[in-house]
Amino acid sequence: MRDMLLTPTAFMRNFAKYSSNSSNIVLRICYGINSEAALEKAIHDVELRIPHLATTTEDDFYKGMRIPAGALLIPNQYGMGLSQETYGQIYDAEVFEPRRWINRPQGVGDIFQENPGFGFGRRICPGKYMAMQSLFLAVSNLCYWFDIKPINGVTVDIHKYTSGLTMQPEPFDCNITPRAGREAEIEIEAAAARDILASIFQ
Repeated sequence: MRDMLLTPTAFMRNFAKYSSNSSNIVLRICYGINSEAALEKAIHDVELRIPHLATTTEDDFYKGMRIPAGALLIPNQYGMGLSQETYGQIYDAEVFEPRRWINRPQGVGDIFQENPGFGFGRRICPGKYMAMQSLFLAVSNLCYWFDIKPINGVTVDIHKYTSGLTMQPEPFDCNITPRAGREAEIEIEAAAARDILASIFQ
């Protein structure tokens, strides 16, 4: 949400080619996505800043040091994601820019191309594909239905994160309003969603 607020153009590039009159635009975007779609790459760029929690499943050894089973592993993914050598070949690694995933000179960054926020190797999160589909549905709906804009006089610091075993951006204020002409559609979609949920949980 914070990156959508501060860099809206990066999220909206993917939506320009779709007709605003399409009643199933979000579904068309979701099922028509390809490896170079701007929205998918925007989600990848967000993941560079959010480390994933992982623990060892058995005793391990690294450079003569014992890592006991169940130990919490916290790779410096934030630091790795800001590596100028890997991600700053064309665009500044410290700037939110999804196009870095498309324009990689000589394959730089390929090793982390797919879902870098879900861990590495044997300890990669097994639920990453379901999580990515859920993220894509949520973000594509937000981009299509709503305008997310800063509040006049309020500055959002991109470097403020919570502290602890996991991290996320600190809370911030912004304006979220329906896009012009889509208010009625939002009500229709919301009513349909309520009916579906009611039928599931009855």
